[in-house]
Amino acid sequence: MSNRVVESYWQMLEGLDEQAKLELANRLKISIQKKTVRNLRSARYFVGSWDDSSTAEEIIDEIKQARRFNRTLESL
Repeated sequence: MSNRVVESYWQMLEGLDEQAKLELANRLKISIQKKTVRNLRSARYFVGSWDDSSTAEEIIDEIKQARRFNRTLESL
């Protein structure tokens, strides 16, 4: 699928002059770099967001103790 898209774009763009092709290549490169930076920022947003001194075992115990099972089984 992706190769077909690239091929169809290439057919439209191969007739451009060298300057236009270089400009297009530069814009594509910049768009990829911006996306990479944005993804890094979004991951960094969560660093340090969980502020708790509890150990993993304590957190697991709290979760287990907070569970409430309200299921009632119906007889068949």
